[in-house]
Amino acid sequence: MHLGFLKGGEDHWNQHSGDLVDLWHGEGPAWGLNGTYSGYMYARFATAVVTNFTAARKKDGTSKLFMYLPWHNTHTPLESPPEFLYPTTLKPDDPNRQTYNAMARCLDEGVGNVTDALRSAGMWDSTLVIW
Repeated sequence: MHLGFLKGGEDHWNQHSGDLVDLWHGEGPAWGLNGTYSGYMYARFATAVVTNFTAARKKDGTSKLFMYLPWHNTHTPLESPPEFLYPTTLKPDDPNRQTYNAMARCLDEGVGNVTDALRSAGMWDSTLVIW
């Protein structure tokens, strides 16, 4: 199962790359998913994968899950949800630095959400995370 882009440099909010929307789910366009900040979208998708895997494991004994989760939060374009923006003390007059820091904060929250889902599913102790 795949959720992501085929190109690169997509807008974080509307997943546009030039004039086209570049967001795919499985083998086709991810109709209806674009328009959400990508960091939120990836976190929701990954936590749903963990939840669905847990249900499948209970039903049919599925025991292994591999997830490759390449967030692109800390890549251009520099865009962030406003709730993660706050002044930086390192370069207070640098809005690019402020936005980049906010993008990293959003990424951190998303990773936390996924690890919380793994813990809730009882999978954390047998999970290997490579950062």
